[in-house]
Amino acid sequence: MVSATGVYAQMSGTSETVGFLQITLKGKNATSSGDNFVAPSFVGIREFTGLSKSGPPVPFSIQATVANWESNQFDLHPTRQSHYVEILASNNPQAIGLCSGILSHSSDTLSIIEDYSGVLVGGETITIRKYLTLNYLFGASNEAGLDGGSSNNADMITVLMPGATPSQETFYYRTSDNTQRGWRSINEPTVDKGDWPIPRNAGLYIRRISETDLNVYFTGAVKSGPDVIVIEQGLNLIDPHLGILGTSESSKAFTLGTSNFGTPSELDSILHQGISSRADLLSIHDGEFSFRTYYVRDAANSIGGNGWRLTNDPLTSQEGTTIGAGSALLINNKGERKQWVRPEIFPQGETF
Repeated sequence: MVSATGVYAQMSGTSETVGFLQITLKGKNATSSGDNFVAPSFVGIREFTGLSKSGPPVPFSIQATVANWESNQFDLHPTRQSHYVEILASNNPQAIGLCSGILSHSSDTLSIIEDYSGVLVGGETITIRKYLTLNYLFGASNEAGLDGGSSNNADMITVLMPGATPSQETFYYRTSDNTQRGWRSINEPTVDKGDWPIPRNAGLYIRRISETDLNVYFTGAVKSGPDVIVIEQGLNLIDPHLGILGTSESSKAFTLGTSNFGTPSELDSILHQGISSRADLLSIHDGEFSFRTYYVRDAANSIGGNGWRLTNDPLTSQEGTTIGAGSALLINNKGERKQWVRPEIFPQGETF
């Protein structure tokens, strides 16, 4: 499990809650492999919030009632979407929490990746956020203090991008050439990747080369309401956006079985159940050398019962296993693309 401490605060002049999380990245030594599977845990601050227009929705499009966006205001990256739109409220509960990358926009209309015309009803509350980047998380000059160097001797940050054509990107902070310092991809060592947009629910695999541990600090807005997280076929490294839940500073926790205020986590309802060899698998790194791998048991032989189990212990319930703050979830989805509606974690009136 990731070692983390943190705090929440109310952002001045807005209803948005912001958080601060310290995460310890384990070094490569006798007690740890140096492999860290971490979740940034927060999202970007809202850059626009308003209402969509009433009336029949248009496929791959959302129009705001009152907006005067500047040209390319939400289109800042040459090859990837820099911003996304999120549905905060809707008369259709199935729309709440949906997010889509913004392909382009006019002064009041967004062209988006996903076709939500079948679920949007008009009059939704929408917000626009910027994707997190390496510069945002770790500093444009590597203020976080990861070990820089070349692609052969620096700390590595890997982002999995599952889907129909799965891929991954691995980054490092280059210091081996004073004229080419900065965040780089191992595939493009001369191209600045500091503003590369990290997928919204992506966890990070950070591999340390030093023996010593390193504390890094993540901050941003708390994704408090329902969060629709897409789980593609194959391996997914997921950031469930849990903020500081599960730290010693929070009186609340999110477990495999329940959300922080007692409702079901909904994970077991979307993952394929069965015996361990057939069920979808969810793994959490132990912070040392290995993963603890869980599944939802649904066996004809019900000795020991069904529900959340460890692959090496099918008889003991794991419903109460805490998903710690800053911990990314490695999910092996053996079936089709799924949507996990992660329940609200910061309901009105709750304290942490």
